[in-house]
Amino acid sequence: NWYYTYSNYGGSYTFVESPKLGYVITKRTINGSLSISNNSFLMPSIPKNDTIIYRLFAIKPYKFWRWGEYLFNWRYSLPYLNWEDVVRRRGFDKLKKSKGGMQF
Repeated sequence: NWYYTYSNYGGSYTFVESPKLGYVITKRTINGSLSISNNSFLMPSIPKNDTIIYRLFAIKPYKFWRWGEYLFNWRYSLPYLNWEDVVRRRGFDKLKKSKGGMQF
């Protein structure tokens, strides 16, 4: 039931954003990374070379009621990353969930 989900490449930062609860991601920077309003992305546990945020939600053309959002919402211009690939890299059995940096 997650609406917008994000992760960095290694999976050490994950985030869920719901339009009903308000948007937290406020600004997209030039290099494709994001500025998070609560600065939780600038945690020391996040590798300095893994700061680009990817969207984990795919564009589904059969959901025609979202076409306007697909075209005009900047979130859909973020690079897409498959969650299963993140899980393989992250290794859930080896990584403990960090406070503030991972929601799932």
